Order: sequence, then C-alpha cells, then structure tokens
Amino acid sequence: MLARRIVYFAAILFAASFAQVTCAEVVSQIDARKTPSDPVQYHVVLCARESPGGGSGHAFVVWIEHDPRSGRTQSTGYGFYPGYDRVVVRLFVGKGRLVDETTKAASTDPALLTHRLIVSVDRETFLSTKAVKEKWEQTEYSFNLLGHNCNHFAHDVAREIGLTAPIPNRMERPPQYLGRLMDSLTQPPNATPPQIVDRPDTQQPAAR
Repeated sequence: MLARRIVYFAAILFAASFAQVTCAEVVSQIDARKTPSDPVQYHVVLCARESPGGGSGHAFVVWIEHDPRSGRTQSTGYGFYPGYDRVVVRLFVGKGRLVDETTKAASTDPALLTHRLIVSVDRETFLSTKAVKEKWEQTEYSFNLLGHNCNHFAHDVAREIGLTAPIPNRMERPPQYLGRLMDSLTQPPNATPPQIVDRPDTQQPAAR
C-alpha cells in the first residue's frame, strides 16, 4: 500500500505533464529553472484537496525527482496538521506537526484533488525548499485552524521557490488559497516564461 501511494505522488506530476485525464479541477505548470540544462528533473508540486465527507480541505507539497536516463523517480509529500488526533474541542489551536502524506488516504485519492501547481525547479531550489520542510519539522510551530495552518506551509515553500505567493487569509480554505495563488502567479527572477497546462474537462466526482 505504501509503495502504491508513493507511485501515486509521482503520477501527480506526470498526469498533468502528459495531459492525461485527471480528476483535478485546476492544473498549472510553470518552469522556474535557472539552469534548465540539468539532466535530472526536479519538481515541487503545491496541491490542494477536499476533505472526505466535507470539511475545510487540505494543502500539501510534493517533491519529485526524475532521472530520464535511468527512469528512476523519487517522490515525497508533506503537509501541516494539528499535532493531536480526534480532539474536536481543540481543533482551533495547539501544537502542529508535518505529516508524511503517504499516511493520509485522502491525499492519495485523486477524486479529492482540486488544484495542482507543478513547478519545475533546479537542484539548488529543490534542496532549499526541502530545507523549508526540515525547518517546519524541527520547529514547534503552533497550528491554528483559522490563522496558521497547512496553507502557511505551502506559502512558505512557494516563497522559497521565488513565487510571489499571497499571504493566506484567515479562515481561507486550501482549495481557495491554491486557486488564488495560481491566479496571482508571476514568474520568479531569471525563470523561463510560464507554461500553463489546459484545464482538463472532467466530471465532478460523486459526493462521498
């Protein structure tokens, strides 16, 4: 099961790259590489999804490294969650933690995806965005459902890439934030012109 979910994270990239049919509503791709000659392909994917059965939704980040020469692909995905489980009364504030998204079934369900912003980056930026993840892992950030949540983690990664990412609004749902980020997107310095992948025509997933 774990291996299948890791493969799915790689598919998050390739389904958009090759314009395959996908359940995601909005998919955009830009090239922010400063050194596009690197034979290894590095991608940072900002994602948003709905929550099963309704809810606020969730934003998370996937890192994908692909070597066309060997065909090898490595991928990891992380998001910011409350540091406690099933304590409804404390959902608004408390300690937060980064969680491996392969442990979250909802994040590996393509029917729940709403947005994917696929950013091709160079190795230096790829590693610096991973350093942002490590900082969030090592720092005991508080989680506040209204004002400091998974949107803020995605925002920090986007800023590290060099994107002019807007600051998340209070009580802003992750699909709304990723949509707003994508709508307001401008290119980072020294990047090649953006390439926008057509939005696929898909049927909305049935309510669960």
